[in-house]
Amino acid sequence: KITKPLFASETPLGPCRPDFILEATYKEHRPATLIIEAFGMETEEYRDAKDKAVPRMKRLGPMFSIFPEDLTEANAQATAKRLQGWVIDNVRHV
Repeated sequence: KITKPLFASETPLGPCRPDFILEATYKEHRPATLIIEAFGMETEEYRDAKDKAVPRMKRLGPMFSIFPEDLTEANAQATAKRLQGWVIDNVRHV
């Protein structure tokens, strides 16, 4: 299941709103909550906000970061494979 949160989730470090939340299962393992976060802007305000949000998001579950260069035509296929492997690894080890 993939969700695009509309509202922030509470964590012990404060609220955060990841770009995407994946809930995945593998065989009899319990469901895994995985965080996908896209990075893109390069302003000081943006970086400060991400610096606060990233530790909070990591409290929700393992986090996969995507950067603009990951989505270029030259890198998109490798990024997709990397994401797929990351999801499988995290779901199998829950």
